[in-house]
Amino acid sequence: MTDLVDDGGFGFFAGICDRRRMLVFARLAATKTLRTPARLPKHRPPTLTWLACSTLAVAAVAAFIAIELSVLHAGFRDYDEGVYWQSLRAMGRGEALFGTVFASQPPAFYYAMLPFYLIGHSIFPLRIGILVFSAAGLAATYVTGRLLAGPVAGLLAAALLATSSLYIQQGAVLQADAPAASLSLATLAFLLAATHASGRRRWLLGAAAGACLVFAVGTKLSGAVVALPAALILWRAPRPRSHLPIAFVLGLAASALIVLIPMLEYPQAAFDNLIRSHLAAGQALHQALGVNLRLLLFKRELPLEGLAAAVTLVALLRRDYRVLPIGVWAAASVIAILLYQPLFPHHLVMLLPSLALLAGIGLAGFSEAPVALTVSGLALVALTAGLGVGIAIGDARGELHAGGHEALLAASLGAHTHDGDFIISDNPYAVALADRDIPGPLVDTSHQRIASDLLSVADLDAASRRYRVRFVLLDGDRLPSVPGFLAWLNKNYSPAPYSSDGASLYVR
Repeated sequence: MTDLVDDGGFGFFAGICDRRRMLVFARLAATKTLRTPARLPKHRPPTLTWLACSTLAVAAVAAFIAIELSVLHAGFRDYDEGVYWQSLRAMGRGEALFGTVFASQPPAFYYAMLPFYLIGHSIFPLRIGILVFSAAGLAATYVTGRLLAGPVAGLLAAALLATSSLYIQQGAVLQADAPAASLSLATLAFLLAATHASGRRRWLLGAAAGACLVFAVGTKLSGAVVALPAALILWRAPRPRSHLPIAFVLGLAASALIVLIPMLEYPQAAFDNLIRSHLAAGQALHQALGVNLRLLLFKRELPLEGLAAAVTLVALLRRDYRVLPIGVWAAASVIAILLYQPLFPHHLVMLLPSLALLAGIGLAGFSEAPVALTVSGLALVALTAGLGVGIAIGDARGELHAGGHEALLAASLGAHTHDGDFIISDNPYAVALADRDIPGPLVDTSHQRIASDLLSVADLDAASRRYRVRFVLLDGDRLPSVPGFLAWLNKNYSPAPYSSDGASLYVR
């Protein structure tokens, strides 16, 4: 009888304990949902969410590619395109980067673009190369957002980046900004994937993340800012994590050796081209902090900047710390932009991926909010995306009608010069369009290089003699701003019976 009473009492208290455990577990589960990816209702399997978001992300990338393809045949889009095009022409004929070819960007950018140049030698395949990197960056954005906060976050981030007017504008322009941003995104995508993997797969993904970080910096020095969120992800990786940092460092070391090879052969020239040219030009062309701040608050990107800032604040107030690594990345990018001298609009591309990811992660958390708030968030996304695409389409239409000046110069050069002629010019794009070459040391005659005292009359004279330059094409105020240039020009060259849209040709 006593046993029966004791058993019954134990069963009663056990039942209470079980109910208490269930309540505790329920509360823990409810708390955890605030920090885990948003999920659809239980009657829809999670795989359906992943499939739907992946499909929509692919559609966003396809739409981005379609817009970019419409401007691949456009004319002159940026002065830098001519510089890099001529640099690749010099490398294609066997000249060495930093040896004879002046390079304002790290070597990974040039060697990544060289295979595209060798396909057709025109600007078209080079822009295709940038587009490949840009599209890959969108894919990496989706993967990064999905691994941080679920497929909805990845989709929203990829869509916001794909519809950013500045990202669309830079998505097929021969500059280093979009490839560096894409490699930075790939760094985080591989690293996050490694934290979810184990064994050999973790080693490979960790090494790939380290390699992408090196190649991001090797494409443009501003890619170094992604090291901060990468370090935070490594630190917060689930245990045991001992192998992951080792794999990451091994990937860093092996890739750094590859990137440094062209620089180690010509260390002084590499330092002058990559470091001194930017520092000295920044001092000579120094802009007030207000100028950089105005560029940071770029009107076209204000909707994305405002959306990212607002939802990040809400996420932090809700203690959704999934935004922390990307928030660190965004903060580092903002500081770099404010300090960069001289700053140009295309430099802001480094900030766009972090803004898109912050907005995507923050908005994904709205699935747990009231319906009105969720709908408002989606409306903001639609408005931001619509504005970006509308501006980008307007830009594309304008660019399709641009480049007439360069086309006219190229036609005139083709008529007055011969195959194999080297030309000194401050319009490298027009010279390349005419299928003519600029000497490797003179591919860049920008104000930045001139301001840093890395281009002098002695450099011009030495290159003109070494390459037996018979023609000088003046189109603008870059070359005339070199001290002593006009005296040297009149001493060694004579005006040719040539005039084309304000440009002047000199012959020896």
